[in-house]
Amino acid sequence: MITITRGLAVGAVLAGAAVGLAGPASAEPTAGNYTATIIDPGDSNKTGSTTWNLASCGPDCFNVNDTSKTLWQLHRQGTVWTGSDDINTVSLDNDSLILTLQYRDGHPNVVIGLTKV
Repeated sequence: MITITRGLAVGAVLAGAAVGLAGPASAEPTAGNYTATIIDPGDSNKTGSTTWNLASCGPDCFNVNDTSKTLWQLHRQGTVWTGSDDINTVSLDNDSLILTLQYRDGHPNVVIGLTKV
């Protein structure tokens, strides 16, 4: 009886540790307004911040919009959201909210941090 009780206690502790140590589930970024701040301009020489809006466009899909148009439509690839336009590929890390513009012509990447407003 004591052995069974100890075994159950150890099992309960291990199960609790597994739940407590599990990382957060990766979820879609919250729709709404974000401050987009250039962290690394690459060779664009651009600085500063602007407001972007993230809006759902269906399951595992959302649009990144500025005040006048949709900049990119991003789709989930694991914990990264990806999309492209005529000149670059865009990736947004779901956990850090770091957006990277990778230029197809070889220019250095531009890195932008998003902060929920």
